[in-house]
Amino acid sequence: MKKKAIWLVGIILVVIGMLLIPKKSDNTTHLIRKQPETVMESLLTKKTGIYVFGFDTCPWC
Repeated sequence: MKKKAIWLVGIILVVIGMLLIPKKSDNTTHLIRKQPETVMESLLTKKTGIYVFGFDTCPWC
């Protein structure tokens, strides 16, 4: 019975934590969207920078 209570509390905490996570915002000046060809050219010429690859419907990007 004690294990079930611990599991239940754990699941509740995880759900509450997921609800409190802020939503993703792409409306920031820190993200610069570029065409794939431009990014590949920058990578091939070894330009410095942080390149992030993702897509709009990706929940982890």
